[in-house]
Amino acid sequence: MDILSEAGSNRIKALINEQSPDAIWWAAGVGYGDPFWIMPDSAIDDMIESNVLNLARFCRTCAPSCLDGGPHLILTGSIAGVVDGVGAALYAGLKGFLIPFVRGQQNEYSRQGHNPKLSVLALQASRITGTKIIADAVEFIGRQSRAIEILIH
Repeated sequence: MDILSEAGSNRIKALINEQSPDAIWWAAGVGYGDPFWIMPDSAIDDMIESNVLNLARFCRTCAPSCLDGGPHLILTGSIAGVVDGVGAALYAGLKGFLIPFVRGQQNEYSRQGHNPKLSVLALQASRITGTKIIADAVEFIGRQSRAIEILIH
């Protein structure tokens, strides 16, 4: 299923209604470690599409379900977006998009009188962090009644 197509978005919304999950976890993205000035245009486009456009489209689909007692939407980012010197320039910049984007959504929903459960989990590379720690963090966030941000360095 193409989760970013209209049919895919409708299917995701239907699954959320049918399954009533405790949490929805987004952990997708593309990164290249090459210096920005030598990256081909196709790599730049891939990174922007995956790390910004697809994330925004997925949030537009899922976030309205994550209000006022709905499931917790957990968006996974990278510490490269918040810790200096951790990632290549473009990757760090694109990952830096996540936290202000999520905070902005939280503010928009809060101003409308909603309790948005939209949270950020910023990690090192999964091979460094380890799947057990990631799974524990996702489970912990999913149990929270309000939005939180966790940085695992």
